[in-house]
Amino acid sequence: MARETMWPGGKLRQGGTPRTPAERERTRKEAEVLLGMLVPDLAGSVVGRTNAQMAGRRVAAVFNNQRLNIHLVFTLLDEIVQMVF
Repeated sequence: MARETMWPGGKLRQGGTPRTPAERERTRKEAEVLLGMLVPDLAGSVVGRTNAQMAGRRVAAVFNNQRLNIHLVFTLLDEIVQMVF
């Protein structure tokens, strides 16, 4: 049932209207700015402000990698199923 919900007919379900490349780029830049501000504030006193800024950029790059995002979702799904059953 879960497989048919996520992949109807064996293909990944498409959501809503597709975003334009300009919208994707704007969203990506907003996320990078937010991570660039949030990570140094949270971890700056532990690892230093420069290292925390670099970590924020790396985290943004990881979240913009579709293959890693899919792997993360499946790993979390595996953990949830394992905890429930």
